[in-house]
Amino acid sequence: MTVVQDQGTDPGVHRRQRVLLAGAFACVVLGTVCATYVAAGLLFVCVTVAAPLGITLRRGLTQRSFTRRCAILSGYLTVMSVLGVFFALFPFFPAALLLAAASAAGPRRGRIGGRVLTGLGALVLTASVIAFLWGAWRLEIGPRLASPHTFRAKLTVAPGPGRAGLPTGHLERLGATDVFMLGNDSGWTLQVRFPDDLPEDRQARLRAAIVALEDVSDDVELCPVHECG
Repeated sequence: MTVVQDQGTDPGVHRRQRVLLAGAFACVVLGTVCATYVAAGLLFVCVTVAAPLGITLRRGLTQRSFTRRCAILSGYLTVMSVLGVFFALFPFFPAALLLAAASAAGPRRGRIGGRVLTGLGALVLTASVIAFLWGAWRLEIGPRLASPHTFRAKLTVAPGPGRAGLPTGHLERLGATDVFMLGNDSGWTLQVRFPDDLPEDRQARLRAAIVALEDVSDDVELCPVHECG
């Protein structure tokens, strides 16, 4: 009898709350992509968010249980996104806002209040999607479609404090805008950037001048924009 009374007095989860919760789940997916793009090891953090959020999506929850779970997840995401701002966890903050709106947009909120919260949630989700697409274009899509404008050549001898720098001043007269060396576990490379509109004949002369440098291998290649900028 007690169970029947609770089910009759509890208004249940409103449809707009589930819509806001679905938007929060979408923001978690976007945040997961952003976090794992920076460090794949952060995937376990994303799983700890997605797992309880998926449980919240199931039907049959009472309004009180739904509100409590959304509020707890919202607080957790807020703390995680603020403290993990240097680990690319800040994209989870929109999901925290949507979860807070979902917990507050119950039937007792009223029609006007519920619509206002739903509208604000839609704005947050739209802004998150636009920011994600903008970042994807700037970091991945755009550079992969852009024409390479950097020559990259391997150095046969690593630079050291007792060695003079490569004589690269004449490369600027051939059209180079920036000349620098980068080192990693696989060795050192010389990178020479040039303008996008540099004619092909001048690019060929610039490449030949790089090959002629001492301690530079003959394998001079055009470096993709997403690798060399």
